[in-house]
Amino acid sequence: MTIINHGVWMPYEPVSRPAGAPPSAVYFKNDAGTDWYGYREATWPLDRQTMSDASDSLKIVVVDGIVSTVSDNAHAVTLGGGGLVLEVPAGTFVEPRWRYDEAAGSFAQPAAPVPNITQRQLRLWLVRNGYPLATVETALDNLPEPDRSEALIEWDCASEFKPDHPTLLAVAAVLGIPDVAQAAREAALI
Repeated sequence: MTIINHGVWMPYEPVSRPAGAPPSAVYFKNDAGTDWYGYREATWPLDRQTMSDASDSLKIVVVDGIVSTVSDNAHAVTLGGGGLVLEVPAGTFVEPRWRYDEAAGSFAQPAAPVPNITQRQLRLWLVRNGYPLATVETALDNLPEPDRSEALIEWDCASEFKPDHPTLLAVAAVLGIPDVAQAAREAALI
């Protein structure tokens, strides 16, 4: 897939606003000082009949590595607080919230959310994946106080574990479970 990088565009306040510009208009420029609206018109001229550009491409705004806007019309692109503007061939499937890896020049869907899991799901997942419960309990017994007591209470009494739960992370670290998020996704299916 060909990706055209149109650079990073950031908000700025022009020395003088164009005649007739609404007071709420937000202006953007790139590192070279080029104004977004002039650049957009020169790169993707507006067809006054369709009120769209005539290009056969998608324009994408990426902020902090996350796709915020996707449009086939450059004149409908929302820059918000600024961002990287990319252009890809029409028919490319990209959606807001996808990740953009600039080094690889690729887009990826966000990872599936990591669910909370019940105590039952956690224990069944551990047993089914070769982690005897006695090993877990021994590992918890070997924690220093007061971590040991708190972990044992959580292990015995918690009805649900969040993926970033300290006891769950401690158990995963002791047992050498490399991907707690994936383990939680699998356990949620039990």
